Amino acid sequence: MKVRGAQAKADASPPVCAVCGQPLSRVVSSRSRTFQSRFGAITVRRRRGYCKRCRKWRVPADAALGLEESAGLREQLHAEALRRGLGQAASAPVIGDGAVWIWHLADDRWPQARQRLDFYHAVQPLAAVGRALFGENQEKLKAWLQPLVKQLQHQSSLKVIRQLEEALAGLPQGPAAEAVFREVNCFHEHRGRMDSRAALRAGEPIGSGPVEATCRQAQGPVQATGPVLEPGR
Repeated sequence: MKVRGAQAKADASPPVCAVCGQPLSRVVSSRSRTFQSRFGAITVRRRRGYCKRCRKWRVPADAALGLEESAGLREQLHAEALRRGLGQAASAPVIGDGAVWIWHLADDRWPQARQRLDFYHAVQPLAAVGRALFGENQEKLKAWLQPLVKQLQHQSSLKVIRQLEEALAGLPQGPAAEAVFREVNCFHEHRGRMDSRAALRAGEPIGSGPVEATCRQAQGPVQATGPVLEPGR
């Protein structure tokens, strides 16, 4: 019974990215996955698709079933954080790329930590809005985007959200308006995680660069999947 329930939940998972809400492309059947539950081992079949915005393959059923992070991963991360001095730290930020499981993990293990959306991933919705407004006109897109990126980094995210809402109000109904509406919702969802100004004043990182650098040292070089936007550039 529990297996059928888990499979039904996997089958009902819509083909959208659990991180940004973008419809997935190239959706195909994925391999089965077996996981341990309190009722024993359960195996489900899942679909996966490619998120063009995140530039990653996603498995919606994993997000629906809470399989994007496991208890073992939680324990390992918690132990490593304590080994590196988290228990003695006066405060700590958690920087994520927007994946829901990261915020769940932080709520579970480090509820007092400040959650912060990686700055590059915070800029991605802005770029998506710009493409919806200006299409392939790179000159107009750049002129519109750069001031908003600076505001997002050095001022309040509320100012940026207001400008996005104004842009949305001026659009007729259609694909462009739908795209902007989706990104505005994304900004509202992560508004509390976008205070880069406070992070910079506190001398804290606003991006996940240090984590990625550590991964490269431990695992070897990782090929980049997209352009890197440096703060202030």
